[in-house]
Amino acid sequence: MEEAYRFLSRWTQWWMRYRRRDGLYYYNHGNDSGWDNSTAFSLLPPIATPELQAFMIVQMDVLSDLARRLHLEDEAHRWQQEADAHLEVFLSRCIRDDLPVAIQLTTGAIVENESLLPYEILVLGDRLPEGVRKKVISLVSSEKFLTAHGFATESPASPFYRDDGYWRGPIWAPSTMLMLDGLEKCGETALVKEAARRFVDMTAASGFAEH
Repeated sequence: MEEAYRFLSRWTQWWMRYRRRDGLYYYNHGNDSGWDNSTAFSLLPPIATPELQAFMIVQMDVLSDLARRLHLEDEAHRWQQEADAHLEVFLSRCIRDDLPVAIQLTTGAIVENESLLPYEILVLGDRLPEGVRKKVISLVSSEKFLTAHGFATESPASPFYRDDGYWRGPIWAPSTMLMLDGLEKCGETALVKEAARRFVDMTAASGFAEH
């Protein structure tokens, strides 16, 4: 735990010092997120994506828990304060009409996209307001994203969708796992089992490729 806490603290502090602008964490390129060519990066960077804010909140929650287990009460309190403060920033800046939005930080423009990426905010579980949870769950469980094989990384209805378009359509294991984890935290057990079954059936029939 001490080693995990030390390294995770340093990594988190790096983001806080070098990848935070106007209160939001950001990516300099789609590659930084792993979603290289996602339509969430269709404008020039820096791009503050909502799921990155969620990941940082979860990360600071974990640090607070680790610090408490290591009897570092002051540090546990500090990390919890950071997580709670950023949750407020995230909800005020990256949620519009109960849905997550990505922001181009130089101009403040919303990045129009139909990527699954922003909806990974579900990893926050009940840290999300009920209205946001319900609206996001309704959207990702609809035909907009949930296909016969699982969650498409770009909505099949998008003009940018490509069935072999890397992060513009294909179904990936990491994004699937994050969505299932978030939905489970939100109590959507039946949906989790069904989406997981579809993904597993696909890999059983076609093999476990990168995507």
